[in-house]
Amino acid sequence: MTTPTRSYDLTFDRIYGTRPGVRPPTPPWVPVPLAQITWGGLNINPGNTVNEFTGDEFTAIVEDITGWYDSPPLNGNDATRALADGSAWGPKVLGPRTIAVTGSAAGPRPALMDWRDQLAQRACDRNTAEFTVEDPWLGQTLAAITRAGTEQFAWTPLSRWAFRWTVTLTAGDPRLYAQDWQQVRLTCTTAADTGRLYPRFYTGGEPDYEGWQYRDQYPPGSAGWLTNAGNAPAPVTALWSGELAASRLTDDALLQVNMALVGPGVSIWLDTESLIAEAIGGEARPQYVLPGSVPMTIPPKSTVRWHLYSEGPGAVALSWRSAWL
Repeated sequence: MTTPTRSYDLTFDRIYGTRPGVRPPTPPWVPVPLAQITWGGLNINPGNTVNEFTGDEFTAIVEDITGWYDSPPLNGNDATRALADGSAWGPKVLGPRTIAVTGSAAGPRPALMDWRDQLAQRACDRNTAEFTVEDPWLGQTLAAITRAGTEQFAWTPLSRWAFRWTVTLTAGDPRLYAQDWQQVRLTCTTAADTGRLYPRFYTGGEPDYEGWQYRDQYPPGSAGWLTNAGNAPAPVTALWSGELAASRLTDDALLQVNMALVGPGVSIWLDTESLIAEAIGGEARPQYVLPGSVPMTIPPKSTVRWHLYSEGPGAVALSWRSAWL
């Protein structure tokens, strides 16, 4: 007895894990769960789907992704020694991550053309889009902010009912991030309740001084914990708002960002890693970041405490995601 084969589903064996073109021997077949892969909000790895209005079957899968888990390109900036062996170490930096995606689709022509148009629209979009991959082994979804690269979106017809497509994406930030955002809000409520007053604290010391403490070292709301479960430093986005005067964001490692006056009704966005500040509305105003500021990130696989000090009432909202390389 021979088993029946599919009529046009060229990717059936990839989805159901059988040898090419052959159904599983015991009906009904149980599809192997596919990893969810999204691009700009579109699930590009849905597998077999059925149109609820026409009843037509349509299959779309991602066949291959390269550059996602690979190391991003490196630039060592080493200097050649003219009169000695070897070279002098330079500052090692990471380049943008390049992600190549290959997929295929099979089904009725109207569904195929609609699928092609959705992919092409995202490839031609001038704005960035989030690309996510669900990892069935890690049990979590990782994300990167991408934009279609210089290589064009291309598709190759396989028949009237199937085509294969490829696209190259560029992630300017080579890190991969957890899909869910975390947030902590640090506040200073009154002029007398201004946050952390001193750059450090004592955990013990000489017997005569043991137990001495600063009064109101961490006023309520002025300190918060930030967790990074990844293996790479995680940048933080900070949003200053209120009437914060001479405000300072610090951590227990004594790193700090000093900000100039943020007046009433003004909101300032700051990338704590690059120290790029921007007023809401688009105008860049680097003069908000004062001398003495240093880049601040959340170290890998750690939980750290950040503090806010200010001579006026206001708040700083911190947003971040765990990061991997």
